[in-house]
Amino acid sequence: MMGGNQGHNHNFITSFPLEILQKDFDGYKNSSPIAYERKGNTEIGNDVWIGVEAFIMPGIKIADGAVVGARSVITKNIGPYEIWGGNPAKLIRKRFSDDVIEQLMKIQWWNWDIDKIIDNIDVLASGNIEKLREIKAQ
Repeated sequence: MMGGNQGHNHNFITSFPLEILQKDFDGYKNSSPIAYERKGNTEIGNDVWIGVEAFIMPGIKIADGAVVGARSVITKNIGPYEIWGGNPAKLIRKRFSDDVIEQLMKIQWWNWDIDKIIDNIDVLASGNIEKLREIKAQ
């Protein structure tokens, strides 16, 4: 489902996207209309966890820190540090309070150099936002 396409045009007689075959037909001069609707790029943020066999529709944006449950069908954009699951997927809850999410979005630890990340694994693998803020301030 990648490539920015969302479904086929159900008003056409055929549901097959014949335009992909045009290059294979010698002497075919006509240009057929596009059989699908473009939805844009799918974008996955930083530090996103996507469960096994999750299905993400084209054009969806999944923000930093989000979690997608296994076998979920994602049809809507997901905000930062949100947990979504189901078919169709729904917001289950946020991972942190809005205040903490705002702080994490400002800190953007995933943009730190690798040495700083390695030196602070113990903090990154904890819930200690205060210590993370101290590290950012250094």
